[in-house]
Amino acid sequence: MNAKQKTARDGSDIMIIPSTVAYAMQMEQIQRAAYGIADDEPVDVLNADHFRRHIELFPEGQFMALDPQVDRVVGTTTSMRTQFDLSHPHLEPWEDSIDYG
Repeated sequence: MNAKQKTARDGSDIMIIPSTVAYAMQMEQIQRAAYGIADDEPVDVLNADHFRRHIELFPEGQFMALDPQVDRVVGTTTSMRTQFDLSHPHLEPWEDSIDYG
């Protein structure tokens, strides 16, 4: 696996790698922390199932920052590429566009 390594402020190496389903729950925890959502609150952000579906549907656009010393996800990114035609605006709901992923 090609991984780009960065050095974190604490001196550990952080790897930027494609997201994998094995880390979906940790990716959800990153979302919860970023938006201040407690573990016992319903999720109104990307959850583990969303991350799994994104990886399935759009594998080229999902990355995570992993601290391999502790096997911990410390950052995520989620994206997708799509055709865009200015003469035909994209008007469907986002959830439809991503197939509820």
